[in-house]
Amino acid sequence: MPSYSVTHRYAMLNALALGARELAGLPTPQIALRSSAFPSRILPISAHNKYITAEDEQQIAPIRGLVEGISSHAIDKAQKRVEDKVPEIAREKQLTVFGRRKPGITELQSLSDSKAGASRQQTRTLTFNVIAAEYFIIPITSRFWSYLRESISREEASSRFSQNGGFKATGTGMILSPLILPHFIHTMSVMTHASRHSPAYLSIIAPAVLELAVTLGTRKTGIDPSTTAEQESKRAASVLSACLELAIVGLDASIDLDEGKTLALEHGLLMSGVSSWAQGTYKLVDSGLRFDGVGGEVEKRLSKASAGLVLKVEEIISKWSQAMIMPF
Repeated sequence: MPSYSVTHRYAMLNALALGARELAGLPTPQIALRSSAFPSRILPISAHNKYITAEDEQQIAPIRGLVEGISSHAIDKAQKRVEDKVPEIAREKQLTVFGRRKPGITELQSLSDSKAGASRQQTRTLTFNVIAAEYFIIPITSRFWSYLRESISREEASSRFSQNGGFKATGTGMILSPLILPHFIHTMSVMTHASRHSPAYLSIIAPAVLELAVTLGTRKTGIDPSTTAEQESKRAASVLSACLELAIVGLDASIDLDEGKTLALEHGLLMSGVSSWAQGTYKLVDSGLRFDGVGGEVEKRLSKASAGLVLKVEEIISKWSQAMIMPF
C-alpha cells in the first residue's frame, strides 16, 4: 500500500465527503487549503507526525461539524418521537398545532407550469443516491475489511516472533491510527447520510455501516509507544464517539424509510450486537467512565452519542421485537 501522510489522507477523505454531499444536492462547507511549510519550519518527520497542528484541525473540523449536526438532528427526532408517545405531551402539541392553523386558498398550477415541470422530470441527472452503494460505500468498506484482516494477520504473525509485541498497525500515516480513524469514520457518516434515499440503502448500505461501527467501536485501539497515555486515551474516546455517531446516522435513515423493519427482520443478529454495544457503552459512560486527558467537547459528544444510540435502537426494537428472530 502506498505510504501517504496524514495530510494526504485528510485531503482524500474530505474530497469523498464533500463530493458525496455535492452529488446529493446538499450544502457543502468550505475547507481552507493547506500550504506546505518549508522543511526548516517543521519538526522532524518522526516527531511532526505525532501531533495535530492547527492546520490539521482546520482540515477535519468542517467534516466533524457536519457529523455532529447530522447526529444531533437524528437524536432530536428520536426524543420527539418518544415525547409523542406520552399522551399528555401529544395532546398538548395537537392543540397547539390545530389552534394556529389558518384557512387559506391554494393556488393551482397553470397548464404551462405543469408541462414545464414534466419536462424537467424527464431530464434525469446522475445523483449520489444512484451510485452511492456501487461506487462509494461498498467498495470502501470492502477494501477496509481486507486491510483490517491483513493488519491483524501481520500483528499476530509478528507477535509470535518478537519479544516486544511485534508489528502494530498504528503508525500515524496508517488508517487504523487513532489520528486517522475518527476522520475516516466521520467521512463514512457523511456519505451514509447523503445516500439515505438510495434504493440499496435498507438492504446493503445500512447493514454495512452498522457492522463497521460496531466492529471499530468494540475493537481495542492499538498502542503507539511514541505517544503518551493521555494522548492515546483522547484518541480512543474520539474513535468511540465517531463510531456511535455513525451508528446513529445509519439507524436514523432506516427508521425514516421503513421504521427499521428491514434491519430488524433481516439483520436480527446485527441489531442484537448494536443493542448490546449501545447499552454497554451507555452504562459505562453513565456510571462515570472517564478518559485521562479527555474533557469538554469530546466527553460531551461521547455522552450524547451513547444516549442517542440507545434511543435509536430502542425505537426499532420496541416496534419489531415480537417479529424478530433474535431474542432481546
